[in-house]
Amino acid sequence: MPGAPATRPKSIGEQSVNYGLFLIWLAAVVVGALHHAVWRDEVRALSLALQGQTPGGFFAAIHGEGHPLLWYVLLRGAHAVFPTPLVLPVVALIVAALAMLVLAARSPFSWPTIALVLASHFAVFEYAVMARNYGISVLFIFLFAAAYPSQRGRGVVLGLVLFLLADCNVHSVPLVGALLLFWGLDIVFETGLAWTPAFKVFAVNAAIAAAGVLACALTVLPTFNDAGVPNWAGGPPILPAVKAVLDPGSLFGAITADCVKALFGGLAPWPGGLAKPIEAVMSMLLFGAAIGLVRRPAACVAAFAGLWGLSVLFAVAAPGEYRHEALWIALLIALYWISLDRQRVQPAAPTEGRELTAILARWGGVAFLALLFLQAIPGSLDLIRMVRPSPPWSRSQDLANLIESRPDLRQAIVVAEPDYDLEALPYYIPNRLYLMREHRFGDVVRFTKHAQLDLTLGDVLDNAHRLRAQSGSPVVILLQERLDGLTTGGKTMEAYDWSFSMTPAEIQAFRKATVQLARFGPSLSGEDFDVYEVR
Repeated sequence: MPGAPATRPKSIGEQSVNYGLFLIWLAAVVVGALHHAVWRDEVRALSLALQGQTPGGFFAAIHGEGHPLLWYVLLRGAHAVFPTPLVLPVVALIVAALAMLVLAARSPFSWPTIALVLASHFAVFEYAVMARNYGISVLFIFLFAAAYPSQRGRGVVLGLVLFLLADCNVHSVPLVGALLLFWGLDIVFETGLAWTPAFKVFAVNAAIAAAGVLACALTVLPTFNDAGVPNWAGGPPILPAVKAVLDPGSLFGAITADCVKALFGGLAPWPGGLAKPIEAVMSMLLFGAAIGLVRRPAACVAAFAGLWGLSVLFAVAAPGEYRHEALWIALLIALYWISLDRQRVQPAAPTEGRELTAILARWGGVAFLALLFLQAIPGSLDLIRMVRPSPPWSRSQDLANLIESRPDLRQAIVVAEPDYDLEALPYYIPNRLYLMREHRFGDVVRFTKHAQLDLTLGDVLDNAHRLRAQSGSPVVILLQERLDGLTTGGKTMEAYDWSFSMTPAEIQAFRKATVQLARFGPSLSGEDFDVYEVR
């Protein structure tokens, strides 16, 4: 198992190395944040957090968005003290720095293991530079690991940590369940099924954590993004759920195979026919990393519970992205962290099983380190991108610079196809934004079936002419669809069930009625577009 023995305090030299690694990491992510162009998913949270003049209005604005309360509260509170959009990256950086400082200062891992974690894609970019609500999950997971040995049998500190973890994001709810399962089993394996003082403390804290899960559910349900709700018309998703349990590698591709693919510019380094075998190998790696906790049976069970909980969520609700999948790695780190506390009494393995237990723990530890190493591959690329010019994450900053450089466009109304390409702009400029599919001004798109699902290029031009006539302001149009050389038109599908179509006559009319100002692209998020002004 990676790390220094928990029974021996780290020397001043070892702690100095850990703090040095943390400072190097901090310098890197600050540089990354300074060069990061925020995109719509980041700014969307800030836009929602600033809506509503009263607590009731604030809650009404975020209710049903799909994310619980905590991130919005942090952003609104920070903005109340420092009324600038810069609170978005600053709060994300502070949260990430606290999480990694807890790791460096309190974890029992050896410095190479800490270095692997700090060099990972989630630590370097996804949970630090990318300003979203997943880094706070890592902070509370690490705080749980740091506090568990001393707080397990007293008080409500751990319960409050789990309450807050449940209100970071929906994907943290299965992790709350996994940590509670670990805690309860840890007591049972020591004292048996008895109503001991330790179990009474656990029950109180479990109730607090359950209240956090309930608060999460009341905030995110029912969702107003009803177009994104999974369709179960064919019946309960039993088979996908079973497959998720048996083959999680097929649902955790971003933290395994996709990390290797990052080295090849997003292209698979193996023939397509090897995809299934690769997924099977990745499932074995995930299972192996969990089995490595076999010396602490409660931790081993909890690791599998978290893995399967997220896998089923990905299979039946929405596919996971890297930011979702990497939360399980944070859970795994915490469970290995706690398991290095050798002071707890663990059930003794039968003599004939001790050798097998040792082998499983040894090879499982190797799988755990391999999993961390895979995260360091794209993490290294993140560091390279910070010092070498590369496509930005979003082109919205370029558009904002263009508009601010043109005095005649500073009061312009901006429309876009698709609408969600507007969502990053409030971070940079105060221009009014018009959402064509919902027929309203606003800065947050609602992915609802009650919007105009089918939009044409003619509709875009008609909206632009109407807005200019009614307001007297210039109108700027953003189009992801490139019109160069198009003569036959066509139809494309976007978002969940949006469509955008154009005819040759609409293309010709659009070209006559607009002037192209710029073309921005490519971007790492796909948030690039051509920019037009209505004549």
